[in-house]
Amino acid sequence: QATQMLADAPSTAPILATLVPKQSIDKLLSQHKHEAHGFSAIYIDQPVARQLALFKIGLPGRKKLGVILGTETQDRFKLLQAGAHEQKIQLVAETINAEDELIPALQRVLAESDALLALPDPLAFNKNNAYSILLTSYRYQAPVIGYSQAYVKAGALMAVYSNPAQIGQQAGEMLLRFLASKAGGLPAPQYPKYFSVSVNNQVARSLGIRMEDETVLTEKLKRVLEQEP
Repeated sequence: QATQMLADAPSTAPILATLVPKQSIDKLLSQHKHEAHGFSAIYIDQPVARQLALFKIGLPGRKKLGVILGTETQDRFKLLQAGAHEQKIQLVAETINAEDELIPALQRVLAESDALLALPDPLAFNKNNAYSILLTSYRYQAPVIGYSQAYVKAGALMAVYSNPAQIGQQAGEMLLRFLASKAGGLPAPQYPKYFSVSVNNQVARSLGIRMEDETVLTEKLKRVLEQEP
C-alpha cells in the first residue's frame, strides 16, 4: 500500500520499493509508466532458477517437481518450464482459477511429484489454505519447498528466502550507486541478491529425508548459481 501511495503521489522524487512481489511492481509500472530512472524495486520473490536449484541440491535424485499456479502466477509457467528444462527437472503443473479447485488440483499434482514448490499467490498459497496444503502434501509423502522462513516453520521442508536485513543491505548498495551516479538513475528492479536457506528438520525426520545443514545448503546453492552462465 505504501508503494502504491508513493506511485500515485504527484512528487517526482525517485522511488525505491522493497519487499514487494514482482507481480505488484509490474502492475504499478504498467499503470504509471514511470521513467526508468524514477522507480525501482527489490522484489520479495526469489528467482525461479534459485528455487529450482534448491530442489536439486536439497533433494538429490528427485526429478519431478509439482507446482500449482493461481491467478497471480499463471504467467510464470513458461519461465518455470524453461528453468526446469535447463536444470533437467520434470515439471508437473496445474493452474487454478478458484479456491475450490485447489485441493483436487493439488492431489493430482502430488500423485505425480516428488515434491511441491509453493509460489506466493493469493489464490493458490495463502495463510488460510497453508495448513491444508501442508497436510495433503504430507499424506502423499511429498515435501513442500516454501517461499519464506515462516512457511518452513509452519511445515514446509525447506525454502530459499531473503530476510529484511539482506534486502536492506542490497537497498543500501543500490542507493549508494544511485548517489554516486552522474546520470542520477536508479538501477532496474531486481530480485534479492542475498539469500539464505531454511530447513525444518522435524519435517525431514517425519518424511525419512536426510537433510544437510542450512549453512551447507546455502553455500552449495551459491556455488551452483555462480557457475550458471
